[in-house]
Amino acid sequence: AQIGEVVLNTRANGDQAVDATGPVADQQRFEALPENRITVPEVLEHPHPLVARSVTALRRAKPDGQRYLQPKSACMAMRVTLDSADRAMCLFDALLKALDARRYATRIKQGERPATLVRVGEEDLSIAVEERIKRVERTPPRGGRQPRWSWPEYEWLATGELALKIETGWGEGVRRTWADGKQQRVEQCLNAFMVGLVAVAEAEKARRLEREAREREWRSEQERRAQEESLGYKARQAAEAKAKAEAVAKAKADSASIRSREEAEARERADAEARLREAQQI
Repeated sequence: AQIGEVVLNTRANGDQAVDATGPVADQQRFEALPENRITVPEVLEHPHPLVARSVTALRRAKPDGQRYLQPKSACMAMRVTLDSADRAMCLFDALLKALDARRYATRIKQGERPATLVRVGEEDLSIAVEERIKRVERTPPRGGRQPRWSWPEYEWLATGELALKIETGWGEGVRRTWADGKQQRVEQCLNAFMVGLVAVAEAEKARRLEREAREREWRSEQERRAQEESLGYKARQAAEAKAKAEAVAKAKADSASIRSREEAEARERADAEARLREAQQI
């Protein structure tokens, strides 16, 4: 798939190959350097401040119907079971420290839709860790099958398989998910994930600039229409004023004509009366 000058392909090992110039290619070259390799510790030590807050929140969290932990306070965006929580925290810790080293600010957004946001350039990207769970048919308790309404037909089992996701945007052929597979674990994909962040940020930037251009065009069209309507309104006002003036002038002319005719008629009657009086005197 192609986005401007950026062409993204997926390799079998889960890394993202980028043949391009610009920020994505620059990030790819940076991540390819051995000294920039991101490693994930097996034990969490000196955690990132956001990870430390998340650890506290997860310790108080209870699982939901699908066994995902549901923290009630600020926490990194994750959907994991209790057995995978430690691994997810180690993964996030390595990732956040690497983001800090690359000067990408990270924050936890709270509210109705909490999220973990990474600032890449001028774009805020939402990231998350999610564990795949498996739905299996539940075995009924011993002693006979109970009514279906009283015993759930399925149950959810944790797989321990994690995925690291960029949840912002869609399409454009840009990879947004790195997951455990047969030949890799997500811990091995953090450098590729960094390249993916820049690729998604560039795609979102292009989308945003296109949207802003459309909005400017729409506002310009609205202003043009408003101006035309204003000019049309002024023209209508001028036409109405002209018509009113012409009507007033016509009314005055008609009134003057009527008065002139009445005066002529009055003079004719006076002359007739005068002639009649003279005739009677004779």
